[in-house]
Amino acid sequence: MLNKIIPDYYTTKDNIIFYLIFVFFFSLGFVNLFTPFQGAWYNVQHYTRAQLFTDTLIIVAGGTLILAVSRTILYYAHKKKPINYLQYFAWMVVEVFFIALLYAVIVRYVVEDVRDFSDIFTRAVIFVPTIIVIPTIISHLYISSRYKDEKIEELESRQEQAKSVTTPPQDEEFAISEEFSGDEFILDNHLTSPTEPQHTDIQPSENQKSEVATEPQPSPSSN
Repeated sequence: MLNKIIPDYYTTKDNIIFYLIFVFFFSLGFVNLFTPFQGAWYNVQHYTRAQLFTDTLIIVAGGTLILAVSRTILYYAHKKKPINYLQYFAWMVVEVFFIALLYAVIVRYVVEDVRDFSDIFTRAVIFVPTIIVIPTIISHLYISSRYKDEKIEELESRQEQAKSVTTPPQDEEFAISEEFSGDEFILDNHLTSPTEPQHTDIQPSENQKSEVATEPQPSPSSN
């Protein structure tokens, strides 16, 4: 299973763009709406709601940028040499590592969180996969379902085209049947109707009449 090549539609441009957009909005909403999860990301004691949303937006945008670069490299790598599921999972682990590293740097040195860098990075390694894995599973399920629907529609379209080629339209079929029925009717008339004999009146000439008249008649035999 792990040595099986991943489907090509995982790395198409349209699906990568959809994946990035979905991950961005899912992560942004998840961190801001799921309040118990916020303490794992920030020291939020002095944070207002607006500050929390702004910092979250920066971090999620940075993580999405890392994913965009990673998926672009994955796109060209898969085209050059197909990637199996084991390599794909390893690729995602590397993505999580760099996103967690970016998060730790931003929170420690930009947001100026009072916690140690190692503590922030450790928490990020634990919680970033939750943010990445959930939208990844959902998006992949949606992409797979959409791909199967497109294949079914394509197959049905081919079947309809095959039927239209092998079966003529009703109007054309009716015209062809009329044409053949007319030809058959004419042919049947030629085959079944007897040929009338040709009658020519041949009048005997005067010499022939005289020869017939002068021919000796057989005498009746005497008893």
